Amino acid sequence: MSVIEKVQLWYARSPIASAVKSFAVVVVTLAVAEWVKLGSIDFAAWQTWTIAALASAIVPALNALNPADKRYGKTYGFVDPSDAGPDGEK
Repeated sequence: MSVIEKVQLWYARSPIASAVKSFAVVVVTLAVAEWVKLGSIDFAAWQTWTIAALASAIVPALNALNPADKRYGKTYGFVDPSDAGPDGEK
């Protein structure tokens, strides 16, 4: 497995990567809103940006703590046979 494949696998399975993605989306969104409002990006309100971005990372963190959530860690992609429908598909 190449280094790129290992990074892609980590990026897909990691709750930290998911939280970082959420954080980045909020920061970029707030920067664009600031640009539209002022015509430039003013970093004077960086505390507001940080608080909003950290709040957005709560959902991925809670999902990672939920043992029934199969998007992260060892259970990534695992389909419990009891969850499958009559034809074997979920």
